[in-house]
Amino acid sequence: MVLMLLCVTVQPAMAWGGLTHYSIDRDADKDSYEEMSAANAPDAFAIREEDKDLYLFVHSEYSNQVLYGKLDYPLIFVANNDAQERWGTGWMTHITADRSAHGHSTYYPDDDCFYKAAGGNMMVSAFGSDVLSHWYHEGYCPSNVIVNQYQLEEAFEQYDSIHSTNYADDYDPDQYEADYTSLIAVTWADEAAIIAGGTDLLAWAYLGYHEEYDTYYPQAVEDVEDLDSHGSSLLSLPQYGSSASLNVSDTEEEHATMVKIKMEVGRRLIDEGLLTPHKEVDADTGAVTISIGQTVDNEELVKAYKQYLGESTERHTGEKSTIVDVIDDNRSVTIDDIKRDHPDLYQKLDEKGWVNETGELVEKIPHDR
Repeated sequence: MVLMLLCVTVQPAMAWGGLTHYSIDRDADKDSYEEMSAANAPDAFAIREEDKDLYLFVHSEYSNQVLYGKLDYPLIFVANNDAQERWGTGWMTHITADRSAHGHSTYYPDDDCFYKAAGGNMMVSAFGSDVLSHWYHEGYCPSNVIVNQYQLEEAFEQYDSIHSTNYADDYDPDQYEADYTSLIAVTWADEAAIIAGGTDLLAWAYLGYHEEYDTYYPQAVEDVEDLDSHGSSLLSLPQYGSSASLNVSDTEEEHATMVKIKMEVGRRLIDEGLLTPHKEVDADTGAVTISIGQTVDNEELVKAYKQYLGESTERHTGEKSTIVDVIDDNRSVTIDDIKRDHPDLYQKLDEKGWVNETGELVEKIPHDR
């Protein structure tokens, strides 16, 4: 059965999953409200084909000497206050953490990254990392996030003014805010699916990915810890020569496609009324605070999530969703099975209090929901 699970159809896609980015930031003490809000913000360009260049741009390398991306410093440079600086730092954590997941020309070259070490199966390995982050660390959704869509617009304009590019012309702040809402929604549903999967899903993730995860997750945390707030908005914007051309790998192309699939699922969950976003607009800055409401129980939400994920994956890749197959696989793994076959995993669960007095897995409830 284990061999069957590890030999399912390989699909390219994401790097670290959304829940893992939250977990990395918490472990790296980049866990202010604003930093957590922006922890997955760079991925919100993936859903619309007309925004693909923006997605590839914000994920591309600024220099082979640094781990962050081209828009990261401009976001901090245009900040009007400490809160916006922290939001910019949160954005930087995402790009920086991704390097250990899918590579960097200097720091994580060739096969030295989680994606390659895990077998080149990015979407499935990213989901596996989310399962492990949820149970091992602090991989859960914040109760609400703030989106500084106009700060982002100013950052694009700042970059364009230096490098004679036109990214700001292609950026729509209202559309970005709507797309980021879809990203938050699907991450919420990812968490519901992981909770519903219980010991079966946890055993699958452990068997398939824990060795690679235990290698590269700590590296991501260390890389993010090394970031600081980079001073105030008065700091001089650094330049590393001409940055007008994109250094985009095939990995980023694949990553964009699969994030697009996940966000499409999030948008559909909203459109069908299973998840309802609540928004508050700051009258001074235009920033939007977003929280997600759930109108159905977890069982119904996960059922819809699997259906939409399967349909979107097949539509965009021509393949069936491996993640749906994994969630649907009824392996009936018990805590006793884990204790017998994987004592190190059992010890971690026991130490964190996830095994109850009757020897069952405690349903993990997010801390701030």
